[in-house]
Amino acid sequence: MDEVEVQGQMRVSYGFGGISPLSSEDARLANMGEFMKALRCYELYRRLLVSAGIESFNDGQGE
Repeated sequence: MDEVEVQGQMRVSYGFGGISPLSSEDARLANMGEFMKALRCYELYRRLLVSAGIESFNDGQGE
């Protein structure tokens, strides 16, 4: 591939290599781990809102 430098223009390049792709099972496990962290954060944040008396979160759903 020939590259032509154009003064004042941005250039995009893509590299190959790096780490090997995850297997489907490894990707599933990694995603599940991140999901569980996000769920825990949500649960703690929701408890904070309930304890602060935020009306829309004070109906007891999910408790």
